Amino acid sequence: MEERNPKEGSSLPTITLGVLVIVVVALLYIGYAYFMDEDAVTLTPQKVETAAFTDASSENVASDVPTPPAVQPEAIDATPTMGPASTTDTATETKKAVAKTEKKEEKKEEKKAEKSTEAVVARGGAISYKVNGGQTFYSIATKYGISESRLKAANPDVDPTKLQAGKNLKIPVYATHTVGKGDILRVVAQKYGVTVDALMKANGKTKNYVEKGEKLIIPYPKK
Repeated sequence: MEERNPKEGSSLPTITLGVLVIVVVALLYIGYAYFMDEDAVTLTPQKVETAAFTDASSENVASDVPTPPAVQPEAIDATPTMGPASTTDTATETKKAVAKTEKKEEKKEEKKAEKSTEAVVARGGAISYKVNGGQTFYSIATKYGISESRLKAANPDVDPTKLQAGKNLKIPVYATHTVGKGDILRVVAQKYGVTVDALMKANGKTKNYVEKGEKLIIPYPKK
């Protein structure tokens, strides 16, 4: 009977173990590679889907926001309008213009009156006055701007307590003025330093009017 070498039988398990180790390592490597490839393939679509979802959400939000309507510029009317303030201003300016014109005319009349009154003035003297019913020495003296005592002195033969209507009295006057061309009462009154009212009373006038050639009695100015 043939005998086996014990060294040949002991080498077989070692070779088998080495092959198994190599196979296991190979399988582990293949499995790891396959696992990594699967993860890469799985992650890529998720990223794409996330990006697509984000874009879609942005589009939906943008479409949900209402677009403001376009504002059309309003046409501006350049035609000037006359409001109450403008009308008032125009009326005021018109009044001022009329007032200036009137002042100019008055100054012209005054200058004409001054020229026309130089040679028609008679200073001092007295006039004859016919007493009206109800008048007294005092009222007559006041009318001509003189004192009652001066009126009595000009009429020594008349009893003031027995003054009757129709009696003629001598009235001392400041001056007599013959109305010339362009004369008006206001200008004549200013010339002698009296008021228009006093001039009208002294001459028995009810209207502010004189005629050329008319003689005006000038009362004494009040001191």
